[in-house]
Amino acid sequence: MKIALRIFGIITVFCLCFVSCEGPEGPAGTQGEQGIEGPQGPGGPQGPGGPEGPRGPEGPEGPQGPEGPEGPGQTSDTPLLVIENLPIKTVYVLDEPFDPSGLIVRVEYYGFLSPPVSDYTLSWNDQTVVTGNLAITGNPGKKTVTVDQTGRTSTSFTIDVFLENTIPVTNTAEWDAAISEIRSGGNDQDYVIYISGDVGVGGSTANTFGTTSNISVTLMGDGRLYLTSQGSLIILTNNQSLIIDSAALTLEGLTNDKNGATQNNNATVVYVGNDAGNNANLKLRNGIITGNTTSGSGGGVFVAYASATFEMSGGEISGNTASSDGGGVYVAGATFEMSGGKISGNSSSSGGGVYNTGTIEMSGGEISGNSSSSGGGVFVYLGTIEMSGGKISGNFSTSGGGVEISNATTFMMSGGEISGNSSFRGGGVFVAAANATFEMSGGEISGNTTSSNGGGVYMNSGTFTMSDGKISGNTTSGPGGGVYVSNATFRIITGTIYGSDEAEGIKNTSTTGAALYKEPGVFAIAQRGTYSGDTWVSLGSLDTTDDTIRVVNGVLQ
Repeated sequence: MKIALRIFGIITVFCLCFVSCEGPEGPAGTQGEQGIEGPQGPGGPQGPGGPEGPRGPEGPEGPQGPEGPEGPGQTSDTPLLVIENLPIKTVYVLDEPFDPSGLIVRVEYYGFLSPPVSDYTLSWNDQTVVTGNLAITGNPGKKTVTVDQTGRTSTSFTIDVFLENTIPVTNTAEWDAAISEIRSGGNDQDYVIYISGDVGVGGSTANTFGTTSNISVTLMGDGRLYLTSQGSLIILTNNQSLIIDSAALTLEGLTNDKNGATQNNNATVVYVGNDAGNNANLKLRNGIITGNTTSGSGGGVFVAYASATFEMSGGEISGNTASSDGGGVYVAGATFEMSGGKISGNSSSSGGGVYNTGTIEMSGGEISGNSSSSGGGVFVYLGTIEMSGGKISGNFSTSGGGVEISNATTFMMSGGEISGNSSFRGGGVFVAAANATFEMSGGEISGNTTSSNGGGVYMNSGTFTMSDGKISGNTTSGPGGGVYVSNATFRIITGTIYGSDEAEGIKNTSTTGAALYKEPGVFAIAQRGTYSGDTWVSLGSLDTTDDTIRVVNGVLQ
């Protein structure tokens, strides 16, 4: 009997403890009932707090513990503004009033969307937008409009703002309509075409803007204008000017297996000077001309006839290929002025970057990373180049890694650098023809390499006259680290050709003739001296040497 009653007391205490555990914060268990002749039951243990409610709005709610924390159903307590529909009007002319009609904004909170709200504010450039009241001012281009509401995380959308007479183009039909408008718009007009998105255009051999005269067309935008068939993208003729002026704008040619093309092109991307092209003009300020593979010449740009001009102050001509000449640009008797931008990654048979039979004036920019069999950066034939700045660098060819000059050609270098190019012969410069002349009055020819002869300069024939500047840091696996003279004439008035006795980085390196190598057994002339009028006055001959050649006014230093 005593044993039975004692067990009964223990069971009673256990049951009371179990009941208290179901509460969110169970009170101390009641004292066990006095068993008959048994010991007093121990006090029930403190019940733990009720478990925290599970996450999520539909999770089963646990027993409420005292002051239990709220279940975290969202990562942020701040509701989000969400744009469901953009305004109907997202394209504006500069100074046109803003119109948000059609804009639908909702609030997202814990995964749920509210009904459309209207008590928000719109602003751009820290100005509050008032419907029909605030004009879009500033510069044309894309503008961000911010949507705010008190206590909400803001959102935004963009609008496009154009100058007056701007023609927005987002597809092929709009491009065709824009061209038709310009063709029928008469002479003496200015237009702006703004390209958005990808716009495919069929290639053509006809003048893009017809016969209209004294017109200027500016291409802007952040889209891509690309060819869908053989022919040029744009052709300019008499008294027509094209300005390309948006960094995010791409003009893309035709290459097999790209953009659905099944063949390569047979023309350039932009042709300047069709039909004798009097005063046809291209200005590349920003943007890219790329992706063309042509069976002809001028992968990116072809400039023809004496009065046609191409002015490049920015932008890029890259990734084009010409089976013939001028992977990036072909200048055919015309004028090319380069003050900025980059011509890079193009390839051709001759003149990987530029092929010139006209006039080039280079004061800035970069011709780099191009390749060809002759003149990796620039090939000049029956033409002239004046280089006062910029770089011709990192190009590759069999002869003339940087520059090759051929028949009736003059290259005048007063500044800039021809550097880091490579070839089999003439890493920096290759003078190929008897009537070719290279005149160096400044700048540097440096860091070029060859696997044969003439790390800096290789003179197969012709004349090289040096009146200032330096030839340094060039390397060849054969003779003539700085200059190699074969059936040619080398003259130095003032300047420095570094030898193997100089520090690393500036010394020229070769198997023999680190500074100068004069090929024996041929008509090779190397002299120092001055000019009296147009007459050369020799003050002494120069022979093959590994030592640095420093000359001032014809006198060895």
